[in-house]
Amino acid sequence: MAQNYPRSSRYHGIETATYTEADGTQTPYLRRRLLPRPDSLADAGTGGHVVHAGERLDLIAASELGAADQWWQIADANPALDPRELTATPGRVLRITLPAGVPAHWAVYFAVTDTDATVDRAVALGATVLSPARDSPYGRLATLADPTGAVFRLGSIS
Repeated sequence: MAQNYPRSSRYHGIETATYTEADGTQTPYLRRRLLPRPDSLADAGTGGHVVHAGERLDLIAASELGAADQWWQIADANPALDPRELTATPGRVLRITLPAGVPAHWAVYFAVTDTDATVDRAVALGATVLSPARDSPYGRLATLADPTGAVFRLGSIS
């Protein structure tokens, strides 16, 4: 049985198993998540991220991927025993990649007048928010998926 983790979770698609003790007590658990081979991940086309002193992986993920909780994608692409090693050396270049199984692709952007209102309307029509609306140097941006899984971005220029 698979748990209902969102597509953005590193646990999405991981099967659940049950351990049964001698007394019959059952404890559900997630099966092991095997890490993808870093060279199998498609480069996101950003040229990477140069680590600066004091940076944290979650803040880099927020900046590069639009969501702090996606730090694990950066860790998957830049193997280390402890993810904190990835930000320990200023000047290190971290690979920024697409999630496992996602090939390099074009990003479709729709220019809108009000990003937040359009996100709300799209969700009401069945879209899923992959990256909530956030301010960026390019305006207010959000990433969504339609009910079939096609990803698109909304942006209002500020």
